[in-house]
Amino acid sequence: MKLATLLLLLFALRADAQKATYALNAKGDTLNMTTTKGLKQGKWIERIEDNMGEPGYQAEGKYKLNEREGKWLLYSLMGDPAGEENYSYGQKNGKQIYYNIRGNLTHEESWKAITPDNMYDTVTVPDWKKDPSGYTTKLVVVKLMGNALRHGKWSYYDDNGRLIRAETYILDKLSETTVIAYDPSTNKVISKEQLRYDIETGKAVAKAGYERPKVPTKPKEVLEFEKLKKGKKTKKFTDGSTGN
Repeated sequence: MKLATLLLLLFALRADAQKATYALNAKGDTLNMTTTKGLKQGKWIERIEDNMGEPGYQAEGKYKLNEREGKWLLYSLMGDPAGEENYSYGQKNGKQIYYNIRGNLTHEESWKAITPDNMYDTVTVPDWKKDPSGYTTKLVVVKLMGNALRHGKWSYYDDNGRLIRAETYILDKLSETTVIAYDPSTNKVISKEQLRYDIETGKAVAKAGYERPKVPTKPKEVLEFEKLKKGKKTKKFTDGSTGN
């Protein structure tokens, strides 16, 4: 009885993995294949059209029984690279990278895919209250909500590819943020502020690495002129009058 059940199970799995529909690319590789049960399998190319002001894109990667798996590459509808995503269990997992139409980074994400049978996890986190430097740590039990959680560093960049904000997450709980501002005339950092959070309460518990250099109130041209003028003696001129 057990042997018969096992044979039926193996037959069902084998039948489900067989091709039902597919397309071929120029190299003769199968694309957009589905199994006999209608599940996506193997290499796929998906096109998402513009929607509600959001630009469309094309995604290329592999499915494993209807779930995205491994690396997926993103392209604009014009064919330019738009990003790279990584999947596990059909959910984002690990580092994700996105670009603008100029090829500059717009933001980077870090995710952790969660298997359905994991409801809680114990993680080591910085104990900002005891030690603002972050060297002292503590163990925290976190309830896992959802299939994929923000985990690791998230970075955001301006149109010129400069880092303007960074966030660190531990199993979807915000642990640290950094905000950076630049002088538009020199492109130098004029302010940088870091805040740290207790992931159990979500409240900010420490401020670190804060710096705000003095911003000149005079225009750049005036400062440069005064710098050149500094130290030089001013010549006196006479107008021919004879004062009393």
